[in-house]
Amino acid sequence: MILKIKDNRKQFALASFAIYLFSLGQDAFVYIDVDVLKNYSSTSVLFMGGLAILGGGLCEFIIWLANPFYFIALLLLWLNNKVSVIIALISFLISLSFVMWSHILVSENGRMGTIQHLKSGYWFWCLSIFVLYLSANRHFKNHSQQKL
Repeated sequence: MILKIKDNRKQFALASFAIYLFSLGQDAFVYIDVDVLKNYSSTSVLFMGGLAILGGGLCEFIIWLANPFYFIALLLLWLNNKVSVIIALISFLISLSFVMWSHILVSENGRMGTIQHLKSGYWFWCLSIFVLYLSANRHFKNHSQQKL
């Protein structure tokens, strides 16, 4: 008997993207720069993170790469490509690795700020990537079971 499983991959991809967009309206984290607490918005992280490499922020740039990996995985899931599972997982692991950071580059002159705590923008960003990974994994697992 063949079970028919509804293909919800596009709905899950849209839900993931909606969470991603929501995260952009939140603050990502709080850090201390020259004895002043500062909020770093998720939108700023998105737009400035890609430029971090120009200021010497190689590690910051690597974390930011979770964004293009996310969008590649999103597109591949939309196109029904199994590689989306692996790329979404890589994106999630990169994004989650930021939890282990205690300092971040805050100036092109090499000044480092101390991360005080992560805020909702960061967690919703991670959640959006995790939802994408889970939905891609579930879709292709169900798809392979249909063939059996």
